[in-house]
Order: sequence, then structure tokens, then C-alpha cells
Amino acid sequence: MDIFDDDSGEDLNFSITFDAAVGTYYIKVEGHSTSTGTYTLHTEFEAHDDHGDTKESATTISSSARNWKFSTVAYINNAFDQDVFELVFSRKTKITIYTEGETDTVGRLTNLNDVDIVEDDDICDENDEDCEENLNFSLTYTVDEGTYYLYVSGEITEKSEYTLKIETDADQVSE
Repeated sequence: MDIFDDDSGEDLNFSITFDAAVGTYYIKVEGHSTSTGTYTLHTEFEAHDDHGDTKESATTISSSARNWKFSTVAYINNAFDQDVFELVFSRKTKITIYTEGETDTVGRLTNLNDVDIVEDDDICDENDEDCEENLNFSLTYTVDEGTYYLYVSGEITEKSEYTLKIETDADQVSE
């Protein structure tokens, strides 16, 4: 694929912007006609989102085990980004979902029809005066067999990392 530009950038310089697939790319720079001189080449790269932003593009997490734990490092890319995870449970299960790290995260669990079940902005109870400020959320809920969606967003100004943790315990639930 060849992409050309002559002088659409500032001060008659070239400027090329495109969505690049995984691969190796080469940039060829030539002067106009017989002109020569020094130049500085600027490149910028923005990585694609690590997890989907919608139910349709959600990252699926499931296990047929009665009790399991899951952990992944993820990123909130900007103030408008959210990471969506599809959680599939094969039986009634007590779940605990939380984040760790320096990113101010918000967690929201919904059912298959996107009806909110539980949401949390931080681990502290708002009535607990002794609780120190915490940036992470924690959700504990007993879910029936089925599919649920976890939405993780953040109150950030730049790309920020968090660790998502999910723990299940079907043994603590009476069938």
C-alpha cells in the first residue's frame, strides 16, 4: 500500500494519518525537484483499545469450574473509554469483582439485557468516616447461571493502568 502526501502539513511539509494494521512500514522522504536540506521526521502512534467498549466487542471471561479466580492488567485510554467484559457463569455463584492500582475506577455489573445490578465507585462505605480514600471499586454479588456484563470506566486525564480481579465461590451459595 502506497500513501503519498506533498504539502498538506504545516509550512509545506507532508502529513500522513492512517489506521495501520500490524506490520512493518517504511517512510520515504524526498525533496521537491532538486531541493536538499535537513528535516526532522515526527511519528506518533496510538495503540488500539485493549478491551472492547460495547457488549458486542466485550472480552469474554468464563469457566466451568465451581470456584475460580481471574486477573488481568488493563488500561483506560481516556476519560471516554470503558472496558467491557462478558462474564459467563455455569451455575449460581457468589462473585467478587474489584480493581487494584492507582487508577480511579468505577465498576458496573449488568444482566444480559443491560439492566444495572450493582455499581461501585470505590471500596469505602460513604458512611464510614474512618475509611481512607480509595480509587478502586469492589463488587460482591450472587449471580444466577447466565451471562452478565462488567463495565469498567475511570475518572482519568491520561491513559491509566489497572488490574481487574474476579473471584468466584459457588460453594458459598445454597442451590
